Amino acid sequence: MQRILAIGQEAQSLLQRTMKAFVSRDVQAARSIWEEDRVIDKGYYQVSRDLMESLEGSHAIVALEHDPHMLQRMTYLLWIAHRLERVADHCTNVCERIVFLVEGETDIYATLER
Repeated sequence: MQRILAIGQEAQSLLQRTMKAFVSRDVQAARSIWEEDRVIDKGYYQVSRDLMESLEGSHAIVALEHDPHMLQRMTYLLWIAHRLERVADHCTNVCERIVFLVEGETDIYATLER
C-alpha cells in the first residue's frame, strides 16, 4: 500500500507541475517532467512485481483459503497502480506537446542536441 500511495503522490505532483508548465509554456519544466515519468514506471513495476510474488508458492494457497477476497483486492490494487502510471504517461504526452507548441519540434530533445 505504501508504494501505491507513493506512486499516487508522485503522479499528483507530476500532473500539477505539468499543468503549470502548460500554462506558462515552460519548455525546460516540460523536459524535466518528461524525464520523471521513469520514476513512476519503476514504482509501478515494483508494485506489480510485489503483488505477483505474493501470489506465488504454497503460502499463497493458504492465504487465499483464509481470505477468499484477497485475489480481488490485489487485482484492484494492481489496477489502481496501473492507472496512476498512466496519469504519468499522459503528463509526458502533454509535455511533448508543450515543446512542440513553443519550439515546433516533435523530438523533445531536438533543441538540446543543437
